[in-house]
Amino acid sequence: MKFLHDHDYTTLTVLLFFLVMQGKIEVPGNTVLLTFDDGFKDNFIEAYSIMEKYRFKAVNFLVFCFQSRGQILFV
Repeated sequence: MKFLHDHDYTTLTVLLFFLVMQGKIEVPGNTVLLTFDDGFKDNFIEAYSIMEKYRFKAVNFLVFCFQSRGQILFV
């Protein structure tokens, strides 16, 4: 996160990402979409304060089921 901040990167929100994908807006230079792909508690505990420090936005994809030994377990 420090690297991104120090090199003047900005982060997209989900809405801005969709608008970019639809061709409705241009992506500014040095732009990233930050994602967390499990939704576990450590995303909040570890990452939130860092994201807040740099005023970055991110997308958090939540896990709603797991597969274990051939069984699907819903959370």
